[in-house]
Amino acid sequence: MNIVNTDNRKLSLIWEDILMEHGGEETVNNFKNEYSNYCIEKLLELASLFLELKTENHPCKHQIIIGNYLERDEYTVVYESNEIDYQELLIALVTLMRLINIEKRPYLIIELAHALRKMDREVSDRFVKDIAGRVHREYR
Repeated sequence: MNIVNTDNRKLSLIWEDILMEHGGEETVNNFKNEYSNYCIEKLLELASLFLELKTENHPCKHQIIIGNYLERDEYTVVYESNEIDYQELLIALVTLMRLINIEKRPYLIIELAHALRKMDREVSDRFVKDIAGRVHREYR
């Protein structure tokens, strides 16, 4: 696993279930546990699959934050770390993709690529090579 120190800056991926009716932390943990044994290649395959997988739309948002944020009841943290573990990040990405509406999924990947660029160039370059570059080309 690739863990990189990012000088105490924290990267957070947050899911906001606006109506608070989809289980919050329990739902996130169930999905993360489901994907926890997947290798990086399988997680990338799932991310690609989830770009096209239609799921029921529901009112939700996602945020990618570098630094601190104000906690709210509607927020469920999907990933939070100041040391980027690529596999854990991909587990969180696939989890968040499963929770948000299909039209938001390409934007999530592009936004994450931009955030990673600010955090760690090496991880960012790998993420762009693995999935974000293709998403940018196909969905712009």
